[in-house]
Amino acid sequence: SERKLSFENEGVIFLSPVKLFDLVQSAADRSISNLNGGVYISGKEYKVKKDYVGAPFTLFVECEEDNFECEIDLVPSVSLEINQLPRKVQDRVRVINKNFNSRVNKCMAIALKPADRERFEIDFHDIERDILRNREVAKKVVMLMKHLRDIKG
Repeated sequence: SERKLSFENEGVIFLSPVKLFDLVQSAADRSISNLNGGVYISGKEYKVKKDYVGAPFTLFVECEEDNFECEIDLVPSVSLEINQLPRKVQDRVRVINKNFNSRVNKCMAIALKPADRERFEIDFHDIERDILRNREVAKKVVMLMKHLRDIKG
């Protein structure tokens, strides 16, 4: 159970991002297999395929009948309170929150398999969203940057 998702370092047990990533990926594989690659919704077939080239891994869902396609990125993560982070990080987040009038006090520890076998990457997605709230021009710039990142690599 917990041993399957953890590793030990100097007598301390840690949650392993790689093992968590592998568990979610394995569950997705089994689910897609059990669905025989598709699911029926309101009588229409939606095909589900996977791509595990990197992290996150991606599910592709399509329905020819509805001319529908979408990609779903799956990233295993753990929700954390900011006060669970190291003191220096907490202090920096408080300064950023104060400067941008944000009250978000949560972040995510995400498991990106190729990144680090023993450490999660900390993601402040909710704080970023809160900062961009009511800043339409900034949102468009961020969306453009993400688009360029996705097409250029």
